Parts: sequence; structure tokens; C-alpha cells
Amino acid sequence: MELETEVLSLVNKALEKAGLSSARVVRLQKPPSPELGHFALMVNPLAKKKDPEKIGEQLKEALQSFKLVEKAVLAVSETKKGKKQVYLNLFLNETALRNARAEFHNQVLTHVFSPDFGKWEDFKGKTAVVEHTSANPISPLHVGNLRNSLHGDAFANILESLGYDVSRRYYVNDVGLQIAFTVVGYEILFYHLNVRPDEKIDVWLGQVYASMNCLYTIQDLKEWAKEEFENVEFSSDVYSLSEKELSEILSQIDKSIKDLNALIEETPRNDKQSKKHQDKTPEELRLKEFSDKKSEFKKYFAVQHSLQARFPFIFSSLHSYLIENNIDLKTRTREYLSTYEANPDSPIATLFREMVNWCLAGFQNTLGKFKVVFDAFDFESEITWSGMPKEIITRLAELRGIDTSKGLKGLRYTYPNDKVVALLKEIGRDRKTVPHRDNIPDLQLTRADGTALYPTKDIAYSIYKFQKTSADKVYNVVGAEQVLPQFQLLLPLWEMGYGNYAANLHHYVYEIVSLKNRIMSGRLAQYVTADDFYKETLVRARIAKKENDQERGVDLAKEDLDLFNSIVEAITLSVIRFSLLESDPKRRIVLDIDQALDLRQSSGPFVQYALARTHGIFRKAKEQFGISEGSILAEKIDVSVLTADREAKLFEMLGSIHDVLLRCYVEMNVSYVPKFAFELAQEFMKYYESTPILKGTNREEMIARLALVRAIQRVLTFLLELMGIPAVTQM
Repeated sequence: MELETEVLSLVNKALEKAGLSSARVVRLQKPPSPELGHFALMVNPLAKKKDPEKIGEQLKEALQSFKLVEKAVLAVSETKKGKKQVYLNLFLNETALRNARAEFHNQVLTHVFSPDFGKWEDFKGKTAVVEHTSANPISPLHVGNLRNSLHGDAFANILESLGYDVSRRYYVNDVGLQIAFTVVGYEILFYHLNVRPDEKIDVWLGQVYASMNCLYTIQDLKEWAKEEFENVEFSSDVYSLSEKELSEILSQIDKSIKDLNALIEETPRNDKQSKKHQDKTPEELRLKEFSDKKSEFKKYFAVQHSLQARFPFIFSSLHSYLIENNIDLKTRTREYLSTYEANPDSPIATLFREMVNWCLAGFQNTLGKFKVVFDAFDFESEITWSGMPKEIITRLAELRGIDTSKGLKGLRYTYPNDKVVALLKEIGRDRKTVPHRDNIPDLQLTRADGTALYPTKDIAYSIYKFQKTSADKVYNVVGAEQVLPQFQLLLPLWEMGYGNYAANLHHYVYEIVSLKNRIMSGRLAQYVTADDFYKETLVRARIAKKENDQERGVDLAKEDLDLFNSIVEAITLSVIRFSLLESDPKRRIVLDIDQALDLRQSSGPFVQYALARTHGIFRKAKEQFGISEGSILAEKIDVSVLTADREAKLFEMLGSIHDVLLRCYVEMNVSYVPKFAFELAQEFMKYYESTPILKGTNREEMIARLALVRAIQRVLTFLLELMGIPAVTQM
């Protein structure tokens, strides 16, 4: 608030008058009761080693020489340890206070009514990239992906409002094992069996992906078992697991686990080191391997039956085709993937792109419902084909003194502690930001065949984003589980001479969304899709709107169906966006779908209702006094007549919007916007219910209050737009 800033300025002048200087930041406090003054100043930190009571007397005399300060009262108390606790309670001159408040209120109105409201110039001339969503194009977007999309979209909007030119980008992960075996399944169904999707393409592909993942995994598990146990017997069907086969393999694994446990118990340990801090022995590593495989066998035995029951046609068609045509799925997957990475002009590359583009079209259809759009889709394959990953591998190998003359197979990049310390110092980041207590784990750059792994491509893509857009900052909206991989990008960039990129590459962290009493897994095709979430919310919003209309004795659906539908859509987006934006992104959400879809518990529609109320006030003002939202600015507005505490609080909130956005920017946390919007809506509704705006007041007060309502209307509209929520004029 400007008034507080002015008082702080007077305190600093008083310190100078008293011959005192403070290296500390001077802070004012709000007294617990109005009888104790407008502001309180704790003297002890300013007195340093001097007597705080004497210093308080000096400051009191100096402060009372200013017109704004009516009086300063010294309050002295003792702590439990017998130390003086000295405060100065400041009472402001009522006339000067009214003038200062009126000046501040005028400044707020001038700013909010400006044509450029919502467009600050903090970062004018600078460019930022916000990469978000970037879900693998093999299954539909679900509510977990949606949290990423909505945070990324809102954060991009906030950056734009602060002056950045923002590029919204989607990284298409079209290279990888999961993509490759899904492409194999897509080719079988679409081209060999002439099957066409009977539902939305990304939903259909999600079923193909889950089925192929199950078939691939069972083949891989059976191959492992054959290598481990000589006497294990499997049927010729490598893609299914019978109950008899499961029982036999679990028996073999249990025997191995028992033998390993006995061996571990017999193995002596170094008493000087606790088991916790020792490296695992080969036996312990083997024990973990067998335990993990046991869990996988049991899991995928259940998964195959689940998929057979849920997607019988797709699963059985894929399974039968692989068996009947004697296809080795693992071999074909590797062949397709290596061909795609090596030859962009091959028929296989055309097949990959076809499937991926179909899925992306489904994503865009989904995200369009939520008003999320992108400026560019960047494909991992194009990063691969550019040659950048290979160049990066060679440069990083040279930096570590690795001989690459015999090939690039299985290369690892290390993180020496001295270099990490130097990196942090140069890019201005605290050691506490390092997401690992001990040494940073090595980064695997290449596969066993020498081709680049995804971390290498992520380094290349980071460089690409800066260079393609001439970005000053790049923000990756990525889950919290990627904190370490995101940090691991920085040292390679810095060592290769991209220190500025390392300093300005930021990870916008968000936590996962889990469902109450439900499991979400793309590999199992178990999720609540973003489309289904939208549809169900739309249905409930429509029912709630009709019930509300009936209570008011109107039937808007009959009178104006287009308006009715637009309001329902606005409510739908409000419910969904608020539920996923209002929580701190670093906090996990356990989403109770029924509760999330309960409009009575949703903050978003309440904000929309408050906004609609402001429009309702002006509809009445126009009917009764000929004053509209547009014409209010032509009136003579005297804000000095607005002296109520609630009005002062509202002006204070309206004047703090820029600070709220800066906090979102600095902390990479958009949740402050919905929280602020809800608080502003609450304060306005309290004001509306307690204060006559059109009746029981003189014209001067009415005009001033209408100006305040119009300012609230503009700010609420702006906040909703930042969140991608339609502003409504009626509910």
C-alpha cells in the first residue's frame, strides 16, 4: 500500500534526524487493535547495542515533526528474560491520512481504468519460453497432464502480463521404446487388419499402447526367466502368461530369493560401517532383481486379464497377429526405432509421424476445450536428425577425457563436485537447490549401440529453445519427479560454454495428481481422461445452472439457449481450472472427483458470481440513473468520500495486483492468482452485502462506490483471463 510506503519513508528520515542508520530492512507492523495506532514500529532491531528506550524517544520526537504523524506513543514491556521490548505506536493525522488515502485511491483507479491495465513493462523487450504438457503421444491426456497444461498456460499468461514476449511450446516425445511398440501395434491394426478407431483417436491409441506394452513386457519377462532358470517350461506363446506358468516361475524365484537371503546372512560385514552406508553386495543386488521380477510377473499376469476383459478386440487382435505371423515384438520394436532415428525419409518414419500426428490432433481437440494453445510443437525426432545430440556427446566426452575413437557406446557424463560448486557460484544458485545430498549421479549419454539417450536430447533441446526464440529465459513445466534430471542439464550446458543458458533455464515444479481410491497408469490404460473430466463437469454445471434458474423463476435455457450454454461452459472451465490451479503446484493433489465436481464447494464459480454481481449493479445503475460501466469514467469521481475500512481494504487489494503477479513470477507458483481472486471476490461480496451502493446514499457517494465496483470488475475480469477462465456478465 502507498500509505505504508510513505510512512516507511518518514521512519527512515527520522532515523537520519536521530543520527541513526540501519542496515536492517525497516518493517512496519499492524497493531492488534485500532486503539494502538495505525502502525507499530519495533525499535529494538534499530537500536543495535544502544538502549532501545532512549532510541525510541529520539525516534518519537523526530517522527512527530512530520505532518502525517499526529503522535507517536512509546510502549515498553519486558520479556520473560527481563529484556526491554520497545515499540513505537504511530497515530496518523486524520486529515493527512484522508488525503494520503484519497491520493492512493485515485492512483489505483487511474491505473485500473488505464487502457494498458494488465500490461506491465517489467520485462519489456525480453522473451521467455514456457514448455508445458509435452505428454507422450500414445494415450489420451488425463487429469494429471491437465495440471501441467493449466499451470503452464497460466504461468505463460502471467509472464506476458509482466512484459515478456512468450513462446508456448510442446516437446513431442516421438522417439522411444514405448512409441516404437505402439507404432508396431498401430500398423498391425490400421494397415494389416484394416481396423479403424471407433472412438476418439488418442483414446483408441491409449488402448493400443496398453495392449502392446503388456505383450512386450510379458515377452521380456519370459526371456529373462529362460536365461535364469534352465528347467523352466513355457508354452510357445511368448506373449501370454498362464496360471501354470506363473506358478512355476514364482516357485523358482522364491527358491532363489531364499538361497540369496541365506547367503547374505552368512556374509560378514564391516562393523565400522553401517549397512545403510555400504554399497550393496552382488547378492543384495540380485535379491532386489528377483524381488522386482516377482512383482512384475504377478502384476502383468493380472494386467493381461484386465486388458483382455476391457479391450477384448484390440488385445486379442494384436496378440493373435503376432503369434500367427511369428513376429518377434522386441526385435521389430528395436528395428523400427533405429530406422526412425536414422532415416527421416523412410516409410517407417512416415508411419511414426502419422500415428503421432493423429494423437496430437486428439490432444489439441482436448486442450481446445480448456482454451490451451501452443505456438510450436517441437519433435524429439527432429532434434535427433539435426545431429545436435551426437555433437554434444562428442564435446562432453572430450571434456571428461573419454576416448571416442572406438565408438560412443555406453558413455557416461560425471559431475565432479568442484565443477558443480563453480557452476552454482557462476549462475547464482544456492547449494540447497541441488536435489541430491551426496554426489550428483552420472548421466548416461548413450545406449549400448552408441545412439543418444533422452538426457542428451534434452540438453540439445534446451539449446534449441534458447537459440530458436532468442529467449532470455526458458521454463520447463515438468513434474517434481524430474527435479534431478532437470538439474543435471545445467552442468553440461555450462561446461560447453552455454553458461547464460544454464543460468536462465528454470524448472517450474509441480507435483502429481492422484485419484482418491483409484490408480492412474497410462501403461494400464487406467485414468480419468481430461475429456471425461470436462464432460462430467459440463453435465453437472448444466444441472446446477438449471436448478439455480428454477429457484429464481427463470428459464434461460428456453429464453436464450446460446447464452445459457456459454454460461455453463464458463462455469465448467472455472470449476476445473480453479481445482487444479488454486493449490500450490509443489503440493500433491489427491483428487476426489465427486468433490471436485461439486459446484457448491468450488471457488471458481464464486469468483464468477461476484463478477456477475458487479455487472448486475451496473444494469440497475443504468436503469435507474443512466450510469453504465462505460459512462462512469465520465462522472466526477471523488474517492475522498469513501472512508469505510472495507473500502480502504478493497483499494489496498486492487493496488497490490502487480505484487501478486511478481510473486508468482519469482516463486514460479501461479496459485497466488486464484487465491487472490477468491479473496477479492469475498471482500467485494462482504462490501456489497453491508454497504448501500445505489440506494440510501447521496449521488457523490454513489458515483464513488460505482467507480470502486467498476475497478473491482476490471480486476476480477483480468484475473479470470489470466487463469484462462471466461469472464461472465451474469450467472
